[in-house]
Amino acid sequence: MGIQPLCLPNESGIGYALRFAQRNGLQYLGSFLKSTRIQWLVKGTNYSKLVLGRLQELSHPNSLSEVFNPLFKNNRLLTARVCLDCIDEAKFVHLEVQNPFVVKCTKHNKGFIERCTHCDTALNWELGLLDGRCTNRDCGKRLVSPPGPEFPLELTEQQVSDCILASHFARNTYSMTISVSTWPTFTSLEQEVNQGYKLLSDSETAKQWLSVMANSMPSSLPASFRNHGASMLVNATGDWKNSQLLKAELPNTEQTSLPGKFMVSVPDANKLLTTNIKALKLLQEEGLIPHTHNRIHIGADVDLTLILSMLKRANADVSQPQSLSELRGILDYYALDMVDVLLGMKCGVLHAKCIASVDLHHSIHVNADALKVFGQSRFTQFAPQNISFKKAMKLTGLSELALKRLRKTGQLRPPRVWMHGGHEQCCFEDVLALRQQLESKQLVLWDNSAA
Repeated sequence: MGIQPLCLPNESGIGYALRFAQRNGLQYLGSFLKSTRIQWLVKGTNYSKLVLGRLQELSHPNSLSEVFNPLFKNNRLLTARVCLDCIDEAKFVHLEVQNPFVVKCTKHNKGFIERCTHCDTALNWELGLLDGRCTNRDCGKRLVSPPGPEFPLELTEQQVSDCILASHFARNTYSMTISVSTWPTFTSLEQEVNQGYKLLSDSETAKQWLSVMANSMPSSLPASFRNHGASMLVNATGDWKNSQLLKAELPNTEQTSLPGKFMVSVPDANKLLTTNIKALKLLQEEGLIPHTHNRIHIGADVDLTLILSMLKRANADVSQPQSLSELRGILDYYALDMVDVLLGMKCGVLHAKCIASVDLHHSIHVNADALKVFGQSRFTQFAPQNISFKKAMKLTGLSELALKRLRKTGQLRPPRVWMHGGHEQCCFEDVLALRQQLESKQLVLWDNSAA
């Protein structure tokens, strides 16, 4: 290849390759580059393995923006699009064309072209682009700028990212998870931004989406589960016109059946169930979370459908029912958590009724005396070597000041073996002794206000 054109400022690698091929009289880019090497150019990777004249001067990072989007890791668009004015002026493909959060040419203030208006075919990275023509070999007509998009071209990169994420939720109404890809995988950026912009700014579109969400989950379930999809969207995007509308609680419906699966990420499962990864693994061992081909880890998704089914069926005849939030003292005193309660409901040893409220602790209702009996039986299995002062406060009902004074008298010893943060820890057997003294009223505090 004898002709090596000069690299233009901020030119994309694939754009330079197209100019290089055209100047050397080639008809197709694949005539001298294998498909894998073309992908390297599009992705901005492996420049060191490409011998293409001045191409080394154009090496750029994989990600072309600092904006974070949870749908993909590298902010670099792989699908072809061009500014027709840049093509007509200098057969130039600017690097910003591949930035997925840029929707217009900053020089000409016009939207990019990504499809042929004649054959409605997506453009490819081929030499026809440099002549402003469709890359579909059966078409090849002159590209024409389509009607303007439904979103304003003045959107910032962060706002475009919000629209892309909103489009994911609009398209996957029943999806409660986000699958991360290495590169943006959508076929039409303009369509993605259009759809997301409508959901975030058009009230009627948002109301229709919320109606579908409401009809997918029974009204008998806690609002934290029913509103989870809308909450994920609002928390992941910025301040938009429909933010308050999307934050509102979903209306009650006559829907009684559950969706096929209620898949959420591990962090979201921990938030909904007020648990941790260790507790999720226990729920899986006990059959309340189905086994999948993936083990439970921070990046996995878990299926909470079985737990929701159990909550939906929870309609026991409970005398003087109180919510778990009202019985927080009993939960703390017997070291009970949500996993204990759910397993007790599954085994039938704890009769409960689910009355829809804001979250699980406000929705699950039990009898206080029955919870005490259940707590006493479960507490015998709680036997750590050391616990924190915060946990000891819950188990004894004493204040932190009282516990620290008891440490000074030797009644609440620190861990026997030195450990990091041991000054905030105490022996569990000493806490048990204090509980027994408190129950028998044998423990006398010199300052009752500290208890």
